[in-house]
Amino acid sequence: MRYFIVALLALGMIVAANAVGVEKVAVLEAKAAVQTGGQDSIASLIINPMYRGLQLKPGEEEEFTVKVKNREDRAVELEPRLWAMPFGEYVLEEGWVNISPARAVVEKGGEQEFTIKVSVPADADVGSYGAQIIFTNETTPSMPYPYPRMPSALTLSVSVWKPPTVVVSNNFIHDRVEAGKTYEYVVSVENRGNTTIPMNPKFGDERYDVRCAGMYCPGELEEDWITITAPDSIPPHSRAKVRIAVKLPEYARGQYEGRINLNIEDPSRPEWRRYDQLVTLSLQVWQKPSSPYEKVFTVKDGTEMLSVEVSVSEFAYEKYGTCGRPVAEPSFKVWFIDPGSREVRVEPTKTVIAETVNLGSWGQPPWEAECSPGMYSVERITFRDTFLIENPEAGTWHLYIMPENAQKFEYTIEVK
Repeated sequence: MRYFIVALLALGMIVAANAVGVEKVAVLEAKAAVQTGGQDSIASLIINPMYRGLQLKPGEEEEFTVKVKNREDRAVELEPRLWAMPFGEYVLEEGWVNISPARAVVEKGGEQEFTIKVSVPADADVGSYGAQIIFTNETTPSMPYPYPRMPSALTLSVSVWKPPTVVVSNNFIHDRVEAGKTYEYVVSVENRGNTTIPMNPKFGDERYDVRCAGMYCPGELEEDWITITAPDSIPPHSRAKVRIAVKLPEYARGQYEGRINLNIEDPSRPEWRRYDQLVTLSLQVWQKPSSPYEKVFTVKDGTEMLSVEVSVSEFAYEKYGTCGRPVAEPSFKVWFIDPGSREVRVEPTKTVIAETVNLGSWGQPPWEAECSPGMYSVERITFRDTFLIENPEAGTWHLYIMPENAQKFEYTIEVK
């Protein structure tokens, strides 16, 4: 990419993004000194577009047009052809591209339209292919690079892709766990292809590992905490389950993260794009409180009503649930100590249950999720209780809240 940036600066290229598709429409005014027969000459052409990007599957083709305007004071002969760029993943093969007309003479101030047809063979490998379509043989130095630059050219990029053969569900797992316990997680892997695909899950992969640095970064899961059970292959048109058991030591504290590479040889994905077969584990080690939360407040003389509202919320992604281990609903217990040091327990006068329901889910349709209840998935659930005490005694009160299966809660105290 640095090569293109240098070219932009050197030539004063004007680039305008097209809002439709991936094409970048631009006007390239190439004024470059070249040596022809010992005499300096100036090539001045406007090429529109100067970049075209295509996304095609094997066996597909696409056609587009390019306009070349001659700003010279003389006629210019154009013979467009492919020129291999000295960088990129794959070089676009000449047999894939047809240019019409093959030759044209553009008079002073005239314009010529060329039709470019790109046809990807049915047996083409997936990946990124690139080349330039040059309209003249003129070159200029491209210091500090050792290869010349073609000033009168269109850059053509073709991304050859296939629909994924392997589909991994639930590849991000977040859970709230307790130290000293073992938890099991299930990842479903579907083979939609016609051949058996090998699979060899391993914990950790440095190729895709992005290290976090800083005081707020999570700790790293240890390999000896992890046990992976999975088949070594997936038959055509079938699903396989990868079971991940995590045994947390008693000393585990805080947030931990780790990755599992399923090591699936998906023929529709180049090796460098197989990051979608990584399973990320994000575990928050939670310690249940041994004592309740306490809030001290004052009630004045003449107070007619003491109202306390407590609510607790839980998002679906905060707690992992499976068929064998359903997510426990959050709850809480509430009681008071009055100014006379007497315990006061009252039943809630109002209970509210609120849910946010989505017709999608985290990463996959809910009807494809493990143990799916059907079309709907609950993203968030909230429980809210209201407690009333009439004519409370004036003085210092104590409110106690004991949360269950909850990481956070909210409360309000109203004295009126």
